[in-house]
Amino acid sequence: MLFVCLIPMLFSVLILAAHFLRTGPMILAVLCLIVPLTLFVRRMWALRLVQLFLLLGAAEWVRTLIVLVQDRQAHGEPWLRLVIILGVVVAFTAGSAFILQARKVRDHYGAAPGAAPTRG
Repeated sequence: MLFVCLIPMLFSVLILAAHFLRTGPMILAVLCLIVPLTLFVRRMWALRLVQLFLLLGAAEWVRTLIVLVQDRQAHGEPWLRLVIILGVVVAFTAGSAFILQARKVRDHYGAAPGAAPTRG
């Protein structure tokens, strides 16, 4: 169950790494591949770091969407399909962060303050 919850996060960071690899800053592409490795540390801060990273990634996709739509509009090109595709990418990336809120994942990385982690 835990691995199933991590699969969307892995796809999201790989797509984000490919985006940064194509658009420029190589360090951001490398960061996309390194940040998920913090999940090997079974602490809640590691989980929250990856969630924050995914939400920032979704924000980057929104920024990219705005820039590309403005460019297409300026050139009189169609842009609706672009909005649909990148909108799905934004939703998937943000959704990947929220999937990490699943009880099984939170229990693996340490329960919420005041709650005892369950074994199983």
